[in-house]
Amino acid sequence: MISKEELNILIKENMNGNAYDILVQECCEVIKEKLEYKKERNLKRKSELEQEVTQIDSELRKLYSLKSKLDKAESEIEKSTDRYEKGEITEVERYTKVIDTWSETTAKLTEQVVENFDRLNPVYMMAFS
Repeated sequence: MISKEELNILIKENMNGNAYDILVQECCEVIKEKLEYKKERNLKRKSELEQEVTQIDSELRKLYSLKSKLDKAESEIEKSTDRYEKGEITEVERYTKVIDTWSETTAKLTEQVVENFDRLNPVYMMAFS
């Protein structure tokens, strides 16, 4: 294999100065075009990735909102259980509170899923399967 230095000497010996300059200029132009193509391709991919991240962030906010509603329901049920264990409410009152809390939470979650998730979203599919 020929080294860069040997190639450079060979080209210079067999080409006049003008032809050598043209060759170097053409090579630089080809390299420039390839780099510009890569840059455009990477910028396009960057834009696609940014859109994807934005969409994922949006989906995560929706999921966190659902989780927050579930956490709130569980907290209310724990409070009712604590009140029952302290004798402040009866078993029937506790049971009614649990049923009411989950019914209300289910309605809120269903409404939020319908409003915020596409029908092909896995959360939507699980909610209505």
